Amino acid sequence: MKMPRKIMFELVTVIVILVGFISLIVLFIPKLSKSKKKQQPPPITLTKTSAKPAKIKKTNIVPAVKKPLPEKKVPEQPIINNNPSGLIKQLTDKDPKQRIKACQALGELDYSAPEIIESLTEKLNDPDIQVKTAAAEALGKIGQSNNETISLLTSGLKNQNRYFAQACGQALLQMGKAAEPATKIAIQGINNPMCKARTESAMIAKKFNANEAMPNFAYAFYTERGWRTEVRTLTPLQQVAFDALKEYGPKATPYILPALEKKFVIFPKKCKELLVHYGNDALDYLEHALKYNLPPDKKERYTFKKHCQEAIDAIKAAKK
Repeated sequence: MKMPRKIMFELVTVIVILVGFISLIVLFIPKLSKSKKKQQPPPITLTKTSAKPAKIKKTNIVPAVKKPLPEKKVPEQPIINNNPSGLIKQLTDKDPKQRIKACQALGELDYSAPEIIESLTEKLNDPDIQVKTAAAEALGKIGQSNNETISLLTSGLKNQNRYFAQACGQALLQMGKAAEPATKIAIQGINNPMCKARTESAMIAKKFNANEAMPNFAYAFYTERGWRTEVRTLTPLQQVAFDALKEYGPKATPYILPALEKKFVIFPKKCKELLVHYGNDALDYLEHALKYNLPPDKKERYTFKKHCQEAIDAIKAAKK
């Protein structure tokens, strides 16, 4: 018996709807269960676990630097005493500061025994430059020496340490006639740019009135050095040279004439002052220079003629 078409169509429709509904349920139920699981907090467990330290992330923070504790100042040992024998013994101390103090104390004593001079002279060869300087200053204050003292102080003029070289020069100036052998080295140092005691060297040469130092003094006098020449004053070295040339008298005239052609006012001015001091004895040199010893450069020749004639007029005016 055949089923009517209308009933068959209705059955098929119902079956299709049921299949669709079941498929929707099958697809939707797992998603609901997953979302519920996410919303539920994790269960708390009371089981014992081994706690591990948390890892510290590396950062660019600079760690704090610990400031070093201040060093405890050790009090300096006092000078043994003012007894010369005790001070001489202290010159051999391992600490340079103690040797310096001993040198200074010996220099202050009004006592110039040979053993003190010998001990201080030995310290001129000390490995510490400050001890050497203190020994030279002490010897200068005492003003006494022996042959070895003069030799070492003279060698000290050529030392490249400014303070030691100048201390040697000042000490030699206090030694009296005993320092005359240092004149040769002193003359060489006047115009040596490497010499650190040029002014002291000039003072030593001036003290012993060495004629062979005359050209050196003249060159040191009118050579342009330092900022002082631009402000119309002489440097200490130039002032020592000027005073030495003044003492030499008219025989220094040929050596100082090049100063008349210099562009800075201070040199022609001071040169004319020297020529007027020399008086009539300088006239012959000036007149001869105007005729035969003119500078080759045109500007220098004009300057030289001008200042030379002014010097001649000043000498003649002073004569009246």
